[in-house]
Amino acid sequence: MKVWYFVIVISVILGIFLLVNSLYLSPNGLKRVNDLKKEYDSLLSENRKLREENEQLKLQIELLKSDDRYIEKVARERNMIKEGDIVFKIK
Repeated sequence: MKVWYFVIVISVILGIFLLVNSLYLSPNGLKRVNDLKKEYDSLLSENRKLREENEQLKLQIELLKSDDRYIEKVARERNMIKEGDIVFKIK
C-alpha cells in the first residue's frame, strides 16, 4: 500500500511539473504571452509619442501658414536675412 501511495504522489508531482513546464515553455505559453504584452505596451507608448509629435507638427504647419512672426523666427533660426538687413561678417 505504501508503495502505491508513493508512486501516486510521485506521479502527481511529475504531472504537475510537466504541466507547469509545458505552460511556461510551449510556443504559446506564459512566456510568449508576457513577451507579447511587453511588445504591445512598447508599441502603445511609441504610438502615443508619435501622436504627440504629429500634433506638434500640425501646430507648426498652422503657424507657418498664418503667423508672419513665426515664419520670420523660423527663417532667422535657419540663418536667413530679411531684405534691408545689414549683415556683418566677423572673422
